Amino acid sequence: MNVALSLTRPIDGSAIVRLSAGAAFGIGEATPLPGYSPETIDEAVAALHGLTALAPFDADEVHAWLSGIKQLGSPAAQFALETAAFDLAGKLLETPVHALLGGSRGAAIPVNALVSNLAGARAAVDDGFGTLKIKLGRCSFAEDLALLEILRAEFGDGIQLRADANGRWSVDEATSYLPRLVHVGLQYIEEPVASELLPTLASPITLAADESLSRLPASRALENPAVRIFVLKPMLLGGLLRCVDLASAATAAGASVVVSHMFDGPIARTACAELCLALQPTLACGLAEHDRLGEWPELVTPQIADARIAQTQTVGLGCTGVEALWT
Repeated sequence: MNVALSLTRPIDGSAIVRLSAGAAFGIGEATPLPGYSPETIDEAVAALHGLTALAPFDADEVHAWLSGIKQLGSPAAQFALETAAFDLAGKLLETPVHALLGGSRGAAIPVNALVSNLAGARAAVDDGFGTLKIKLGRCSFAEDLALLEILRAEFGDGIQLRADANGRWSVDEATSYLPRLVHVGLQYIEEPVASELLPTLASPITLAADESLSRLPASRALENPAVRIFVLKPMLLGGLLRCVDLASAATAAGASVVVSHMFDGPIARTACAELCLALQPTLACGLAEHDRLGEWPELVTPQIADARIAQTQTVGLGCTGVEALWT
């Protein structure tokens, strides 16, 4: 069937793609993160506007339909297009997106909470979060270490702790700091050094590749035996299918994956939840609510509740309230 693409920009910094086929439609979201994404929202929108003369859409062949479209050169735009296509196909076939990505029925997946102090950690644990994530490098290492020690003393082994340095440390700093973190019992630490340094950094703690996956081949990151976690952010990496491929590479190497957002809007968050359900990671994923969601119209992500991601009876993405984006 013939398919038409349209765009709207409901809030600053974001664009929504709508793929329409007859009375059915699918939606996707482009929300590049300033200072982190390789493109701006205007560049993402320009890439989407470049999509003309789309081939007829066959819901049974959505993978082939997407492969027939040249890569857009904008990861956020690619994610938006793929999400809209899978949402449309899911609605036409009356099946959820995670099934179209190769997933089958599985267990609920926990979500981690990002915290910055003891009070926030207590609130998160009270809300049912069993994994806490701390950003490092925003203050002195001594202060970061003290907070981690406080959290471990407060909660014992009842919670998982993970950390993210966002590449702020030099190799010398990382070499000094990492052994001093061992006793805290971190599940892993993301990006302790710049991407080009990650493959050769010796570490007594499991390392996670995050933004490095957009800058290095997966095989290069995995050359480091300490890198055993891939953090998959479809908005950064260029879509759902790219993340599925990276998950396959990780699994083949004996590594694990975590799916995370980039402070995206509710449509992208819903797509990430469906990716989680397809991949069935064993580790908590980074899809908790965040402040930027308050800028959006009220949309519902039915898969995420009570610090868990679980399958629902919805078809396509299952994100409801989307009509508000087009009025």
